[in-house]
Amino acid sequence: RGWGVEDKKIVELNWNEVFKIDEVEFTSLPARHFSGRGPLNRNSTLWSSWAIKSSAIKIYFSGDSGYSPEFRTIGEQFGPFDLAFVECGQYNEAWSEIHMFPDQTVQTAIDLRASAVLPIHNSKYELALHAWDAPLEGARNAGIEKNMQVVTPMIGQTFLYQNKYR
Repeated sequence: RGWGVEDKKIVELNWNEVFKIDEVEFTSLPARHFSGRGPLNRNSTLWSSWAIKSSAIKIYFSGDSGYSPEFRTIGEQFGPFDLAFVECGQYNEAWSEIHMFPDQTVQTAIDLRASAVLPIHNSKYELALHAWDAPLEGARNAGIEKNMQVVTPMIGQTFLYQNKYR
């Protein structure tokens, strides 16, 4: 609304509510972060992740989230997923509740019952003290260790993903 978007084009959902656009179904799901950007509005709105489903593919998008046991529940209720876009970067022990370490990104994909994971929220700016490429390197290594396919295209690169299990 503040950017001039018409009310009829704005959809607000609570967790586990569904919105469809043509044949694509969006389900708002839990994530773990804080919301609000000022000192007086902390935790004033839901922080959401998304299950996105069509007849061709099932995708999970974590948004900006810390690791949570809730991901296993999401995998049981909404999975399996063909591809999961999962937060991986800007991690620090002090932020462990709201940002994931690379091994947690891979574990999240396993919990979600995803065929592959594409780490997001990394390599664009420096907020944490780790090297800019440490999240992707860590996720690749964790993927090898935990037998999870990790997809890491270059920023701006397009790619064609085919689920090897379909």
